[in-house]
Amino acid sequence: MNLVSLPTGADLLSFLGWSASARNVALAGEHVEHVTELAQAYTRGRGFEGELVDAAIARVIVGAAARSVSNPANAYRLEAGTVTATPARFEGWTLAEQTVLNRYRVRTN
Repeated sequence: MNLVSLPTGADLLSFLGWSASARNVALAGEHVEHVTELAQAYTRGRGFEGELVDAAIARVIVGAAARSVSNPANAYRLEAGTVTATPARFEGWTLAEQTVLNRYRVRTN
């Protein structure tokens, strides 16, 4: 395993190229923390060692947190004729993220 420090809000801002204002750091930190918890639960803790995480999982965390902080409520509008819907929930991992996380997930045979 290639362990690195858990991603931070500052790491996410750097990835996005956003300014490191106090508000942005706090907001990004919340999203990174949330996604980190989801990743840790998904892998059942595999790939995590205290404040360290495998580099591949760290990249998944930053990528998913980037989507989350950029559109926190998944607030896009779907329109079809006269029907309009605005989903507002976590949609889950992308296929690429899930492929990485599945390498660490314990599964039954």
